[in-house]
Amino acid sequence: MLLGIKAMENAECAICFDALAKQQVSVFLTSDTQAQARRNSQAGRPSRASSAKETPGLFSMISSMMGGGGSAADRRTSAGTQDSGLHSNILGGKVRTCRHFFHSQCVEALNVANMKNCPICRVDFTSSVEVPDIRKNPKGWFTCVDFDGDGKLDQTEVLEVMKATVLVDHDELEKQMPEIFKKFDSDGDGTVSFQEMTGPHGIVEFSRQYPSVYDQRRPAPNIQTNKKAWFEFWDEDNSGGLDMEEILRAFIKTFKLEDTPSKAIELRGILEAIWPLIDPDGSGTVEYNEFAEPGDGLADMILANLSFH
Repeated sequence: MLLGIKAMENAECAICFDALAKQQVSVFLTSDTQAQARRNSQAGRPSRASSAKETPGLFSMISSMMGGGGSAADRRTSAGTQDSGLHSNILGGKVRTCRHFFHSQCVEALNVANMKNCPICRVDFTSSVEVPDIRKNPKGWFTCVDFDGDGKLDQTEVLEVMKATVLVDHDELEKQMPEIFKKFDSDGDGTVSFQEMTGPHGIVEFSRQYPSVYDQRRPAPNIQTNKKAWFEFWDEDNSGGLDMEEILRAFIKTFKLEDTPSKAIELRGILEAIWPLIDPDGSGTVEYNEFAEPGDGLADMILANLSFH
């Protein structure tokens, strides 16, 4: 059954905040011994410097970041940093470091910037591999998705990869996954084998129902002329505040940085460094009054130092 094709929320790459399923995605890899240690402490997160004094020229950095096209690094291919392979050998003897998916070009931008940890969970990685097309290389796809390496896919593993590779409403997918998974799991053992995945009513057949590209969303209000409407547009959970990830996503999409991941990575670093300044009450979110404060608020800070095109 199709999950209503409509204006929908797609799972997004946490680097560029464009829909994951609109581009090739990759996963991070490391050695077996490293992975075991990482998985045991995956909840940990290293401390990061947040002093604005350690951040060179905020305004000049943002201004230079937003001007012009992507650098040569953005246009580099990922052939030198991503492992290649077919079928069960696709991981090259390594294992996945974490459950997260990213656009392959964004992973390459991390490599160029010499950033070797996952932007979400901060787990270190040594290399990456592209998730194959399930229809062209089902065994390789299965191997990439089988996070724990037990030779079968559980419901979480299937949900994660489908959110990353199939353009469907991910909220609706999560709601319907228990019933959908029952159809994939023909023997009812709670997992999907390779044979079940490629068989009748399996995941391969299911994936053929969806377009490869689908992204409909009303445009965001103009931040120059209507700050409040812009703020409310990006406050998608209606909490009355924007956290760092929501602000980063909003700026990347507003200034169309999805295709220049190096700038998106740099912007993330700037926001992390200046966060104490733009969230003076330490709430973890920026409320509208902090965002729109004349002169000192984040909105005017950005507007005063960016060239709009």
